Order: sequence, then structure tokens, then C-alpha cells
Amino acid sequence: MRRSWRGRGLRTALTVTVVVSVVAGIVAGLGTARLEAQRRRRSGAELLQVSPRLSMITTLTCTFPVAAGGTWPDGQPKAEVTKVDTFTLRFFQVEPSEATANAVGLGDTSEVIVRLVGDNLHFLDVRPNGAMALTTVFDQVTNDGRLKAVHSRSDFVTARDGAGPPPQVSQWYGDCADSAR
Repeated sequence: MRRSWRGRGLRTALTVTVVVSVVAGIVAGLGTARLEAQRRRRSGAELLQVSPRLSMITTLTCTFPVAAGGTWPDGQPKAEVTKVDTFTLRFFQVEPSEATANAVGLGDTSEVIVRLVGDNLHFLDVRPNGAMALTTVFDQVTNDGRLKAVHSRSDFVTARDGAGPPPQVSQWYGDCADSAR
């Protein structure tokens, strides 16, 4: 029994349509999975495991005995490392899961933003006048068992006419004693 061309054409067309649809679905699925993986990497969804030690911290007392300051004499950037009076900063009610903590030592007691990423615990304080301070505590100990830390500040406030002092920038190096939950 001979089949008509018309019958074969419809069956062939259906088979080709199914095969093309399956292949397109696989390709689209692979492309979508790859794009989703790229989005996760960019958005930070594939972050490092957080430090168990840093995640348990509730209070930190940090001391910074060494500082570097930046200036722009004659419009050119310049940094100087200096030994200064020790600067002390204290963080309490540290709640990385809530992204909050309180800080003492930056003028008024202030609520700051906290981020725990991998082996870094970051504290960000942005003031209404534009001043900013960032302290990072590392899950790495100094010789005396305290956690290594760095504190950076920038402050630039001008009058409405543009007059005022040059930007104030500094970075402090030291360590922190921690207390955990």
C-alpha cells in the first residue's frame, strides 16, 4: 500500500516541528540557565560562606594607632603615613542579619549599616552632611589575637558659595577585640 505524499508531508512536518521545538527548548534552557548563573554572580547570590566567628560578634572595641592622610597640594594627590594618637571606635548591638549596629567614637553615637561578606565585616556610617566612614574587620588575627581592621573616612563640606576647607580623607590601621554571642 502506497502512502500519499500529502500524508507523509504532514507527518514529516509534525516530526520536524517536534524535533525543532525540543532542540529549541534545550538550547533556550541552557541559555537561560547560563544567563541566570551570570545574574547570580553579578548580584552576589553566589557569595562566599560567611565567617562563623564574624557572624557571632555582638560588640567590637577597635584601636587604630597608625593613620595615612590624603591631601592635594597644588592639585596633585599626596598621602602621608603618620603615627598618631590612638583612635578608638566601639561597635555594639552588632546584628549582621539585620544589617545594623551602633557606633561610638565618630562624634555622636550613631546607627550604622553592617554587611558581613565572606571573611569581612563592614560598618558604613554616612552622615547627613556627606561625611562617610567605613570600617572593615577581617577574620584574621594580629599577634595578640585581636582581629585586623581598617577604618577609612572622607569628609567634604563646603559653603553654598563653594568656599571651605579641602576634602578631609584618612585611613587608619589597627585591630579589634570582639565579644560574641
